[in-house]
Amino acid sequence: MLKPESQKQISQCISLLLLTALALCLGCLPNPEPFTPNQSATGEGQKDQLETEQLADPAIGEPDSNSISDSSGEVVSPTSPLLEDIKLVSTNAEDGITIETYAITYKSDGLLIKGYLVKPQKGDNFPVFIYNRPGKGDKGLHGKTSLKLQRTFASNGYLVLSTQLRGNKHTEGIDEMGGKDLNDILQLIEIGKTLNCVQPDKIVMYGLSRGGVNAYQVSRVSDDIKAFAVVGSSIDLRIDFSLRPKLYKSVYRKLLGDSVKNRAAYEARSPRYWVDEINEPFLILHGDADKIVPVKNASIMANTMKANGQPHKLKIFKKGDHNLSNFLNERNALILDWFAKYLNE
Repeated sequence: MLKPESQKQISQCISLLLLTALALCLGCLPNPEPFTPNQSATGEGQKDQLETEQLADPAIGEPDSNSISDSSGEVVSPTSPLLEDIKLVSTNAEDGITIETYAITYKSDGLLIKGYLVKPQKGDNFPVFIYNRPGKGDKGLHGKTSLKLQRTFASNGYLVLSTQLRGNKHTEGIDEMGGKDLNDILQLIEIGKTLNCVQPDKIVMYGLSRGGVNAYQVSRVSDDIKAFAVVGSSIDLRIDFSLRPKLYKSVYRKLLGDSVKNRAAYEARSPRYWVDEINEPFLILHGDADKIVPVKNASIMANTMKANGQPHKLKIFKKGDHNLSNFLNERNALILDWFAKYLNE
């Protein structure tokens, strides 16, 4: 029998051998990945660091997490001596192009007018695209949907200008629906001609609904626009009144007075009465399901321009609504193709 001292020594040797063997086994195991607090179980731990929209006006919309930077050209900050103020309010990605949206303030007839300037972040020498708003007063103001469309046009190589016009929560004055408010658009044209990053002799204009009427009016008094495109535009207020009698009673009679006594004021807002004073090419788009402006407005205008030999193109969309919102891609493509045709001449 072993002595107690020998038994103790044997036990210590066995323990030492077991610990050595265990250490060797653990050394063969793979090292675990270090834990990072930001890492999720799916491995998507890092927050997307792409540029996001910096909101200055809730009407502009939500931040765009898909914003990116393109790598061509130089960053040019737009300036014009006719602007009272210009402030970058958002940066978004549109079709792989980084688009900047600026809030602008300018003077028209001494009134401070608000609007937007939307352009590719990089590059210069852009043609100017003027976007005329629809509606009256606070209805139809440029907001999230309008600015999204303006960014779409800007992603096609345009600097886009838009105005809120006078007489609403953003601006001073009274909206006369085609009266002195037309000066707000004419002044926007002058701003477009004096910007440091444009081609001042290449300006086009798009108008929706009331903005279409304003486009016809601009054509009557200015030679600065190469081509126009209108959607859902009225050309004779009397036609609209037949469909919407409240439009006359609640809006125009209060604004302009009796339509018989003040016929000239109504005809000044009805392009069919001075078609022969329009010199530039017009793209006329309308939906036959338009419940706001009857589609015959477009047909009458196109037929009159055809009889006069004036350059134009008419497209009526079957089941198209007032904004042609159910034909957005086709509508936008037609507008862009029309403008490119005349800018490249």
